[in-house]
Amino acid sequence: ILCDTSDLLWVCSNVGLFQYNTRNNKLTQIITSPAQPNDNIYTSLKDKEGGIWIGTFFQGAYYLSPKARQIECYTAENTAGGLKGSAISSFCEDKDGKIYIGSENGGLAKYDPHSGRIQQIELPIKTDNILALKIYGGYLWVGSYSFTDPLIRLDLKTHKAEIFPEFSKCTYHIEEYQKGVLMLVNRSGISFIDLTTEEPEE
Repeated sequence: ILCDTSDLLWVCSNVGLFQYNTRNNKLTQIITSPAQPNDNIYTSLKDKEGGIWIGTFFQGAYYLSPKARQIECYTAENTAGGLKGSAISSFCEDKDGKIYIGSENGGLAKYDPHSGRIQQIELPIKTDNILALKIYGGYLWVGSYSFTDPLIRLDLKTHKAEIFPEFSKCTYHIEEYQKGVLMLVNRSGISFIDLTTEEPEE
């Protein structure tokens, strides 16, 4: 569930995308694609411009423009391979409005709102299954479905990646727990990483 305004909620489900108006209790289905009206909606993000990013399971990414209220679709076919994955698992926005897109079958990509282009970001890991994204401290933290490369830290300026193999469990979600500490939801439960020591804590 994504809060758009005080009155509107976006509801992601396995039978499509819905908009719920809390004022009149009206639930409306949003057709993201005429060919796939009941898309399995996996994740969502509201960007700084007020647009809504929608991640689907094997149908790519959709963007609902806040101005035109039209839906744009991004797939491997119409982005010249910039977006390799079709099962979109996560979104994350940096301070410049760039959108990072994680997928379960195509790794990591980045959307530049100024050029309107999506480009693939190559990571030095053995899997294309990206599950979690979090920007913190000038880095993009990436969680993957991997026992060898479960947590990656990507420098947003240089795109240099560092792997934290000590977190030998698949990382499903990353969130700030408190200042300087990230909380990781993984296969075995919850772990923490203190960024001052970069050591794991259970």
